[in-house]
Amino acid sequence: MESEGRRLLARRGVRAALDWIERVPVAERSTEVHCLHAEVLALAGDLDAAAAICLPLADGGAPDVARLLGHLEYRRGRPRQALEWYAKGPPDALLLAWTATAHWAIGDEAKCREHADRAWLAATESGDRRAMVASHVALGFAAEMVGDCAAEQHHYEKALALAEAAGDRVESARMRTNLSSRLLGEARYAEAAAMADLAVAQAEEVGYLTVLGIALCNGGDALLRLGDLDAACDRFDRALAVEHTVGSQRLAYPLAGLGDVHRVRGRTSLAMASYEEAIRVCGAEGDRQGLVPALVGLALLVASQDPSTAADLAERAHSSAVGPAVIRTLLALGWAAERGGDHQRAADLATRTAEKARLHRDRARLAEALELLATARPAKARTALVEAKAIWRETGAVVDGLRITVLLGAVPHASAAERADARAAGESLAARGIPSPVDPVVIRTLGRFEVRVAGEPLPRSVWQSRKARDLLRILVVRRGRGIARDELARLLWADDSDRVGHRLSVALSTVRSVLDPAGDLVLADQHTVALDTGRAAIDLEDFLADAQEGLRTGDKATLVAAEAAYTGDLFEDEPYDDWAVALREEARAVYLRVARTLATRASDVDEAGYYLQRLLAKDPYDEQAHLALVEALTAAGRHGAAIRARTRFTEAMGSLS
Repeated sequence: MESEGRRLLARRGVRAALDWIERVPVAERSTEVHCLHAEVLALAGDLDAAAAICLPLADGGAPDVARLLGHLEYRRGRPRQALEWYAKGPPDALLLAWTATAHWAIGDEAKCREHADRAWLAATESGDRRAMVASHVALGFAAEMVGDCAAEQHHYEKALALAEAAGDRVESARMRTNLSSRLLGEARYAEAAAMADLAVAQAEEVGYLTVLGIALCNGGDALLRLGDLDAACDRFDRALAVEHTVGSQRLAYPLAGLGDVHRVRGRTSLAMASYEEAIRVCGAEGDRQGLVPALVGLALLVASQDPSTAADLAERAHSSAVGPAVIRTLLALGWAAERGGDHQRAADLATRTAEKARLHRDRARLAEALELLATARPAKARTALVEAKAIWRETGAVVDGLRITVLLGAVPHASAAERADARAAGESLAARGIPSPVDPVVIRTLGRFEVRVAGEPLPRSVWQSRKARDLLRILVVRRGRGIARDELARLLWADDSDRVGHRLSVALSTVRSVLDPAGDLVLADQHTVALDTGRAAIDLEDFLADAQEGLRTGDKATLVAAEAAYTGDLFEDEPYDDWAVALREEARAVYLRVARTLATRASDVDEAGYYLQRLLAKDPYDEQAHLALVEALTAAGRHGAAIRARTRFTEAMGSLS
C-alpha cells in the first residue's frame, strides 16, 4: 500500500500524496503509511505535524521512525539532535546517508566520509533507487568537504540522473539545488542562477518547501554576484518567508544572504542586524554551514571600524569551519589584520587563501584573496588587481568587476585609461546604490583646498589648529617625498623654535586622528615625514598623471579629462605660502600646454575658442593664444568676435609697455 503513495509523491508531489493518504482510513494505516505521511508533511514544511505522527511510533521499533525523527531535526537546523535519533535506527543505506549529511552539517569530515562510504555499499547491495540517490548525495557532501569538486559534481549529477529516470520530481528538485550550490562554488554564476531557478520551480510545483528555501538562497547568491541586487534581495526575502513557515534554524541562510546584500550597498545597520540574527538563530551547537557565512559577513562588515572585534568574529568562524568554508574565514582574518595595520599577516593570509582557493577551484575566493594581497602589498597591487579583474570578468560578477576597476584606477601611477575606466566604474556603482571601494580620503588642492572623508567634507574646526591643516598641505606639495622634521617645523613655525618638536608631534597626531587612524596615510619616523599619495585620492596627482600621459601619447580623450580636472591653481584660496609656489607654477605650466594642445587639435572653431579662452584666463598675456584665437574666428567668418578678440589682445600687450 505504501508504495502507491510514494509513487504519487515522487511523480505528482506533496498534494497528490496527501490526498491519497487521506483516502486511507486511519484504522487501516500501517506504520509505513504513517511514516510516509510524516515524510510528506516534512517535505511540505509542517515539521511539527510530522513529529506528532512519528513520536508515538518511536517505541515500536519501526525502522523508518528513527530516521524520520532525525531528518526532522536536521530540517530544523539541529544536526546534533538529528544524529541522536539516527543512532537509534537500523543502519540501512538511507539512514547511513542521512547520518553522513548530518555530520557534514556539523563539520565532521571523517565521519561524513565514513557513513557516506557505508551508505554507498549498502545501497549498491540493496539496489534500492532511493538509497542510491541518497548515497550519491552523501558522497557529494563528503567530496565537497575535502575540495574534490569534480567528484562532488559527479555524484550530484548521478543522483539527478537516477531521480529523473525514475520520474521522481521531488528528488530532482533537491539534486538541482545541490548542483546550483556546486556551480556557485566554482563561480559559474549564470549557470548557478539558471539551475537554482529550475530547482525553485520544481520545488514549488511539487510542494517541497524544505528544499525551496535553500534553492532560493542559492539563486540569491548567484544574482548578487551577477549584480542584480534587487532580485537577489527578493530571493532571500522569499527564502526567509519559507523558513519561517517551516520553523527552521535554517533562517540563518537567507539572513546571511540579506546581510551580504546590505553590506555591498553600504547599509551597515541593516547588514549588522541580519548577520547578528543569523548567528543567534544558529546558536552554539547549530548548523555550521549557516553559522560560518554569517560570522564572516559580520567580520568583514566591522573590520574597518573595529578590527579587533572583526578578528574575534573571524577566529570564531575559523574554529567552526571545515572544508571550503575555511577559505572564507581566512579572508575574514586577513581583512581584520589589514584594517588593524598588520600588513604582513594580511599578506600571509591572502597567500594561504589563494592556495586553498585554487585547490577547491574557488575562483571567487581566489579573486578576493588577490584583492586582499593588493591592499596589504601595494607594490603588488597592479598585478594582483589585474588578475582579479580578469577572474570577475570571466565569471560575470558585475559588481565585483566594477569594484576592482575602481581600485585599479587608484593604484599609484595608474594609466590614464585605468583612471578613466575607474571613473566610469565608480559612476556605475553609484547608479546601483553601491559606495565606492577606494580609500575614503579625498584631497582637493586645485582651486579651493578641501578634504573629504567617506564622501563628507571636513569642516575647518576638526583640524583644531591651522598648523595641522598646513602640515597636510605641505606634505601634498612634497608629492610623496619625505621631508625632514626640522625643515617641516621651520616651514610651520618659522619665527618660533620653542618646543617645536612637541608642537609638530601634536600637529601630526591631529592629522592622523582626522584622516588616518590606521597609520598608513601619513608615514613618519624619527627623522622624516611623508604622505603616501597612493592611499588617498589627490586631484593634483590625477591631473598631472593624465596630462603627462596625454601629452606623451597625444590621446585626446586623456587630454580632455586632464583639462577638465584643472579646476584652479594649486591652493588658489591660500596663495601666499612660499613653499607652494614652485609646484603651483609647474602645474599651471602643464595645464597651459594641455589647453594649447587641445586648441590646436580642435575639430571646429567653437572647440578651439573654448580652449584658447581657458588658456587666456590663466595667462592673459599669451601672445600666441591671442593670435590663434583671432585667426580662428576670422577664418570662420566671425568678424565681430574676431575684432573683439583683437582688441583684448591689443589691450593686453599695451599693458606690458
